[in-house]
Amino acid sequence: MRFPDNPVKIEGIEYVYPTVSEYLSKQTVYAFLFAFLAMIVYVAFRFKSGLWGIVSVMGIIHDIVISLGFVILANKEINITAVAALLTVAGYSINDTIVLFDRTKENLKLLAKEDFVEVINNSINEVLVRTIVTSLTVFIVACSLFFFGGEVMHTFAYIMIIGTVLGVFSTIFVCAPLVCEWGIRRSKRLETVVKHGDVRSK
Repeated sequence: MRFPDNPVKIEGIEYVYPTVSEYLSKQTVYAFLFAFLAMIVYVAFRFKSGLWGIVSVMGIIHDIVISLGFVILANKEINITAVAALLTVAGYSINDTIVLFDRTKENLKLLAKEDFVEVINNSINEVLVRTIVTSLTVFIVACSLFFFGGEVMHTFAYIMIIGTVLGVFSTIFVCAPLVCEWGIRRSKRLETVVKHGDVRSK
């Protein structure tokens, strides 16, 4: 079928050779490694514990890996836009986790006599409304971009929709339980040390 009145116009041609693809892959890996390292250092410095930083990054890795899995399942192209979206998910996830950890740090001082598990639980309840409202706002914006943003924003919005949900999930059900488990084991170690100290003193 021919359309003489509407000739085809080539706007541009792009080629991605194996060398370029390999370069982009390496740069992506470096970007994520640098981001993870910087986040560990920041959170460790902020909360004076390297464990909190490691736990935060574990939550981020959880979000990114699952988001990437959904991208592969949807057979979407993994390009610069997808990488930017995954890094955005990482930043969003760490922000949500830091809010919870910051409230936990405050409650550890205010509720010093409470059990560590109760402190974590109270902290989650205190930030839950804020987390839901913020996440719901981002989710609505991401859905708007997904349905009305056009093909250019489609992959970015798709990853953000998934990442927004995962960010809330990982903060409450991954990072908080890991820190809680660390607190329980730390308390048990301290109790063991105290008991042994009492036995030796006797």
